[in-house]
Amino acid sequence: MNRPSTVIAGAGLSGLTTAISLAQADWPVEIFDAAPDSGWGRKGTWDAIENWTTEADFLTQLDRWKIFRSFDCRPVHNFEVYDSSGECHTLTSPRPFLYLVKRGCQPGTLEYALKEQTLKSGITIHYNQRRSHGDVDVWAVGAQHRGQFLGVGLRFQTHHPDAVKLLISTSHAPKAYAYLFIVEGQGVLSVILTRNFANARSYLQRSLAFFRQVSPFDMENVCLTSGFGGRKTDSPQRETTPLRVGEAAGFQDYLWGFGIRYALRSGYLAAQAIAHGSDYHQAVRAQIRPLVDNSLFNRAVYNRVGDRAYRFLIGWFSRSPHVFELLGGRYRASVLAQLFWRLRTAQPDVLAHGGHK
Repeated sequence: MNRPSTVIAGAGLSGLTTAISLAQADWPVEIFDAAPDSGWGRKGTWDAIENWTTEADFLTQLDRWKIFRSFDCRPVHNFEVYDSSGECHTLTSPRPFLYLVKRGCQPGTLEYALKEQTLKSGITIHYNQRRSHGDVDVWAVGAQHRGQFLGVGLRFQTHHPDAVKLLISTSHAPKAYAYLFIVEGQGVLSVILTRNFANARSYLQRSLAFFRQVSPFDMENVCLTSGFGGRKTDSPQRETTPLRVGEAAGFQDYLWGFGIRYALRSGYLAAQAIAHGSDYHQAVRAQIRPLVDNSLFNRAVYNRVGDRAYRFLIGWFSRSPHVFELLGGRYRASVLAQLFWRLRTAQPDVLAHGGHK
């Protein structure tokens, strides 16, 4: 039987995952992207994938989705968290907290690996070609507007040993955090902000000074990086055509800013809906939307507390033998969160997101 090709706008993580999953069902696909390549703006930087929102390990999910692991991926079993007083707390677990993956269009990056698998599946990717919303079946173009998070950082080379460090302090990153990743001589230092964007460079300098004080490291070939993420969605996704996946659908962790797992999962769910007739929107409501909504609720709570509460939470998490349950619990619906969403459905203005200043 001749099937019409499914047309996807966007050759990023969610678009490529959709294409790979469709190809596994022998479904014809074409992809169009306005950029010159997948991961064009990433420049080989390291990024983090959380591993606590679902019971399944991230790599186990990739195997289930038949996505090849031909990219640099480092499990993180322990890392250091610094509070506003400079005290260091170490979190350790036999199950990885995070996976560090390289992003960009070079060999070894997540985008490159997905692109290679897509091309080997016989799918054509048309780069430097834009498609309009009404001309495609899947909309995977990422966030098109300024988001809730601003990340400003530095990419550099160093001789310092591998390290993963987190800083939670309102004087360094108001209502969010700063982090330092060093993997095989490649370093990324980034400050994530949800407000005070105009002072981003100042917060970056303070965070750099802090990390170099607690763990001195050299820096060579330093490049400044910045980017927005986490577009806010004020209501559950309407059942529309084309199917929206990844950040184009607002699938983001609004508490900490993670989004890679949501991008991949939504692409896989979209492919299942197209190839096998399942209900994409129902699957999203069951598997992704609760995580997004609860992260948004906890972001609203997080925006209303300060360093004292952050220090308590850091200490509690670092001492608990059930740290994974505590982390995952931030994405489960509490009684208070359920009441919140009921009120918000009745009165759309009940939530103040803590907007940008």
